[in-house]
Amino acid sequence: MFEAIVMEEKGTPAFEQSRRDRKKVEMAFAHLKRIFGLGRLRLRGPRGAQDEFLLAATAQNLMKLARKIARPPPLAAACALRQSQAAYPTDEGICAKAVKLPAHQ
Repeated sequence: MFEAIVMEEKGTPAFEQSRRDRKKVEMAFAHLKRIFGLGRLRLRGPRGAQDEFLLAATAQNLMKLARKIARPPPLAAACALRQSQAAYPTDEGICAKAVKLPAHQ
């Protein structure tokens, strides 16, 4: 019975949106378990588990916020700025690939 309902809904825009939302939530929990080590809780009791999970979720949200706010400048712009401030603007390396340097004379 449940499978028949799922097969009916499969492929609809609402089903696809639900699938994307579920994937986001599952990925967040997987990240908490794998990166933050929440596969096993260290504090005892329901209150301890709640506190530990809240702390890990807060850390995860802060990391996500930091990634959205503090974007590094694009490589070409950073290299151009570095070269304009450098004593030797013909510096080789990764910047030479990002920004076409004038030929050394």
